[in-house]
Amino acid sequence: VEIEVFAIGTELVMGRIYDTNSFWIAEQLAKLGDWPRRITCLPDDDALVIGAFADTIQRGARVIITTGGLGPTPDDRTLDCVCQLFGLEQEVRPETIESFVQRRNLTDTSQLSEGMRKMAVAPVGARVYQNPAGWAPLIVVESGPATFYLMPGPPREVQGLWNAHLNDLLKNVFRTATAARRVW
Repeated sequence: VEIEVFAIGTELVMGRIYDTNSFWIAEQLAKLGDWPRRITCLPDDDALVIGAFADTIQRGARVIITTGGLGPTPDDRTLDCVCQLFGLEQEVRPETIESFVQRRNLTDTSQLSEGMRKMAVAPVGARVYQNPAGWAPLIVVESGPATFYLMPGPPREVQGLWNAHLNDLLKNVFRTATAARRVW
């Protein structure tokens, strides 16, 4: 299976923070029996992100894993880029709103900030898996033979989503497991 990983965030490209997610994801994929054919780091730039996503599909990637760009701020645009690429409408997901209300011990949805509401949006028809370690959920978007797995950027959240959902979702995609031994 052709796999590509995208780390999205201008702070990564500028060297303000390290992209530890891609290394960790590659490790997890190897445990499942495959590895990424390409890992790409991109700034928060719609044209670059959409172009890179279109290119990965043309190259035949079937599993596309992204980290970053799902947060509450205006520069978090990964979801918008996927929707633009595939012509998908967006909707607020009630299950995510309900999760936010319960986890924050709120009395109703009017207490949610605009940022929280932004993180509850997903493409129509996408599968959404709640985040056990943060707020923005894992969003799974299928388009033809390609499946995008969109995750937020904080490493603790990536690992939480992987362990809670993504590992099980992907283990059926790969048929073999790999083993490695380091010899000194």
